[in-house]
Amino acid sequence: MRTEELEHADTRRILEWSFQTFAPDRIALSSAFGPSGVVLMHLASQVSPGVRVFFVDTGFHFIE
Repeated sequence: MRTEELEHADTRRILEWSFQTFAPDRIALSSAFGPSGVVLMHLASQVSPGVRVFFVDTGFHFIE
């Protein structure tokens, strides 16, 4: 897929391309577990179940 195609692709398609292009065991997501990170983890887990996620401790976490 060319850059021009990825520019207009939705998030799920970009994730599919990533997992097809690169070794899935070499891909991991970083997240501070905010709303957008949770959505991205959900989409990625649908594309590649078992995707690795690591927590980014920003020191500025959402109020529980």
